[in-house]
Amino acid sequence: MVETEKKGQKINPIGLGKPDISIVDAALVSLSNEVKEVKKELETQRSETKNIIIGVLVAFVLVVVTVAVEVLLSHKNNNDIEKSLNLNEQLTSQKIELNNLSNKVDNLKVRNPYLK
Repeated sequence: MVETEKKGQKINPIGLGKPDISIVDAALVSLSNEVKEVKKELETQRSETKNIIIGVLVAFVLVVVTVAVEVLLSHKNNNDIEKSLNLNEQLTSQKIELNNLSNKVDNLKVRNPYLK
């Protein structure tokens, strides 16, 4: 096995035998960095998930409020429609009554020549 020394550390260029301490340290640092990246990624995903949930809840609340307002306004419009229908019926009945009175007056004019 070929080994060389570099500043007091043995380097195994072939990679056979016992791993060198510096290689283990480098692997631990690399693994530690990967764990930190995964933790950051998980935190980012949690944050994004939280934002999505908040967005969905806000949208749900807006839909509920909009539906409530529409229901209230439609109920109010139904009352207005009912009032309009009642007024229309009254107007129609008054027109009929006016026509009846007008016919009676015309009949009286025909019968009595002095009313002409």
